[in-house]
Amino acid sequence: MPVGILSAVFTLVILYLSLDPDPIKQPSFLSFYGADKIVHFLMYFALTSAYLFDYVILKYPHRTRTNKELALTAVAILLGGLIEVLQLYMGLGRSMSMGDFLADAAGAIIGLLFLKYCIIKRIRNIRHSHHSKKNVPATQEQE
Repeated sequence: MPVGILSAVFTLVILYLSLDPDPIKQPSFLSFYGADKIVHFLMYFALTSAYLFDYVILKYPHRTRTNKELALTAVAILLGGLIEVLQLYMGLGRSMSMGDFLADAAGAIIGLLFLKYCIIKRIRNIRHSHHSKKNVPATQEQE
């Protein structure tokens, strides 16, 4: 899959789910108080993870830069804020919510931390060990 497709798909899905007046019928297991905040958290966790995953793949084999990781996380948070403002002014039957925005921001930040400290290191280690084995001469591998 080309780099950036994952990020683009997640962004479009979130835009649709956030701006359409009735995007999907709410499943019964999400009918408890605060369920929408959990959904917002998970959507922005996934969005930030997609942005950062695409960035890691794009930069491989080089290391990623923290300032760019933070910038991508900020883009996800700003998208959440922009969507909340659009919901206020577009008149689509959706309403702006500071709670939703805070859930978006929390999901994005936790997504950054999760990817940076759990996943990115594993990807680098797997690819580095695979790359190192390719460069070892055959006589050394047999020893």
